[in-house]
Amino acid sequence: MPNIKPTKNITTLYINIKTIIDTSKQQATIQLNNTMVLSYWEIGKELKEKILKDKPATYGKEVVKKISEKLTLEYGRGYSRSNLERMMKLYTFFDKEICATLSHKLSWSHCVEFIKVKDELKRETVQSY
Repeated sequence: MPNIKPTKNITTLYINIKTIIDTSKQQATIQLNNTMVLSYWEIGKELKEKILKDKPATYGKEVVKKISEKLTLEYGRGYSRSNLERMMKLYTFFDKEICATLSHKLSWSHCVEFIKVKDELKRETVQSY
């Protein structure tokens, strides 16, 4: 059995491995957030362009409600009617390149707050940062 010096060497090794794990988790979280925000933009695009285009508002609301119910059953509460409406606003307010840039800087929660801003000039000002 090898003679392992338990104090300094193991502590240093542990700290190095812990740093690798923590850094990897942080990078995975950032990548997941980027992917989710962009997928929400794509969902908003699908809803706006394929379902709601040239249809009466009542038709669109009913379709969004039904899609929401089905998605919520399969994927959970992140696909509520109100969240799908936010995804459509994200698509409406930002082109894909701007959304991609925002997704690197902001989480979905931040994007939700951002799309609540009614003043287009204020939104554009924040976008430039």
